[in-house]
Amino acid sequence: MDPVAAALGPTTAAVGVIGLGEIGQVHVAAVRKSPVARLAAVADTDADLVQPFAAEGLSAYADAFELIADPSVGTVSVCLPHDLHFPVALRALQAGKNVLVEKPLAIDPGECQALIDAAQANGVKLGASHNQVFYAPHVEVKRLIDTGGIGRPVLIRLRLGMGALYRGWRSSPAQTGGGLLIEAGVHRVYLALHLFGPVRGVHAVLDVPRDQGREVRRGDPAV
Repeated sequence: MDPVAAALGPTTAAVGVIGLGEIGQVHVAAVRKSPVARLAAVADTDADLVQPFAAEGLSAYADAFELIADPSVGTVSVCLPHDLHFPVALRALQAGKNVLVEKPLAIDPGECQALIDAAQANGVKLGASHNQVFYAPHVEVKRLIDTGGIGRPVLIRLRLGMGALYRGWRSSPAQTGGGLLIEAGVHRVYLALHLFGPVRGVHAVLDVPRDQGREVRRGDPAV
């Protein structure tokens, strides 16, 4: 038996994926490709997304908490809208499950700390899906920085190129926890921390559309 699989044990290696949208399908595919994990259950409120897995004979639930209560599931992957990360992940941690949460971990620091505390209190693992850390070019950049292969870096520029505005829940600041920075932009934030270390200071430059800028200069109180 693979030593990693042996260390995980049959229950821990049994993964339940909650949320079968775009990123949930990516998690499902990754678990199925893993040599040390197996897909044990899925959950989604959309019956059309759940049905194909049920047809395979997998445990398929319409309710996330029912999956969490499944004793055969040892690790839970949370792939839900941001505002649902906290309540679902917290329930899973309290149930003694290891938990992987899609980024961001939660929508405010207090919720993040509560999840960390719950993991420690229940003796289980908690992780956030910071996949860009494992992207091969980024791994090489980290190696070059750590070994001094490129000298002492003094500037990093991380650009986020986007297409059309997100639709659905992603367009709601209340559900995402903010705007683009906490949505796709969080990839750039954690990558910068990974490569350069803790933040010591912050300086921001705000840009606005040209027409809005003219109104600001005229002192329009409505802007």
